[in-house]
Amino acid sequence: MYDSIVIGGGIVGSSLPIISAERKTNLLLDQFNLPTTRGSSHGPGRIYRSSYSDQLYAKMSIEAYDHWKQLERETNTNLYQKLGMLVIDKPPFKNLEAVKATNMALGVDFEVLSPDELHKRYPGILNIPRDHKAILETNAGLIKADKALECLRIYM
Repeated sequence: MYDSIVIGGGIVGSSLPIISAERKTNLLLDQFNLPTTRGSSHGPGRIYRSSYSDQLYAKMSIEAYDHWKQLERETNTNLYQKLGMLVIDKPPFKNLEAVKATNMALGVDFEVLSPDELHKRYPGILNIPRDHKAILETNAGLIKADKALECLRIYM
């Protein structure tokens, strides 16, 4: 008997059992032997952000941040690297406006950058058309995927 069965052994699936308050008996199923290089969670890193147009995803990301920090403390492993992330959009800016609204509603730190500000801040790196805009999520970063999966599986 299992209290929960999780299908998919990537970062999200592997983290679900440990974030339940009661750490019950869980079964993690994946179509491949773990660890695998066939999923989206392998390799040195995956982006970690809260800038989503959908508030549900943004809320889950915000809630997960404390769990990542807790896992870092419990395993004495650095798993998260703050780098920032740009969301770039073209007119009519539907996605960018939705991301901006979600960020404002949930208190996600961000800056709106015009094309001129982008060119000044990142000279020679980005060639953004003048009619595009961007949001810089300052707290976004990188989850060290391979290390994170290793640490998560300790708790399985």
